[in-house]
Amino acid sequence: RYYRGGYGPTPTMIFLDTGMTTSLSDRDKFGLLDMFRGVNDLNGEQCASAMIKLSRVSPSVDAEANEAAFRRDIITLFQGFVDEHGSQGSWRCFGDAIGGTIETMRQYERYVEGGVCTVMVTSMMLSDLQKRLDPGLHAMDVLKDVLGGVAVAEYVPILKGIAD
Repeated sequence: RYYRGGYGPTPTMIFLDTGMTTSLSDRDKFGLLDMFRGVNDLNGEQCASAMIKLSRVSPSVDAEANEAAFRRDIITLFQGFVDEHGSQGSWRCFGDAIGGTIETMRQYERYVEGGVCTVMVTSMMLSDLQKRLDPGLHAMDVLKDVLGGVAVAEYVPILKGIAD
């Protein structure tokens, strides 16, 4: 419905189709859901665990040492966001948290499938775009129930059957 003259309800959230599509395995869907929950809660441990499950390391890298150092640096990254924005500040640094996670993965030579990378980069870009279009809208607040596991299939049909 057209709103600009008072027709219909005020839109709460508008999704922008960026033209990027991908197909994700159930494992990748669960992993991304865990990663997004970690980002939403500013929980570095949860985000690091999800990314370790979603990624693999270069054959030339010691996997155990890499995993421990990667986990430590992601936890430190997220603690910096908590220190700067408070534990409820996930909407302020959502794109930065994903960007920092991607950069840390690069430093530790951790690799994810192309579809997972597409979802992460698209989310980061849309978060930045959303902040520029309407700094007062906090998409992560709107999605908090979804990321918390409340009626996920109702809000995100692609996850129907895997998040229950």
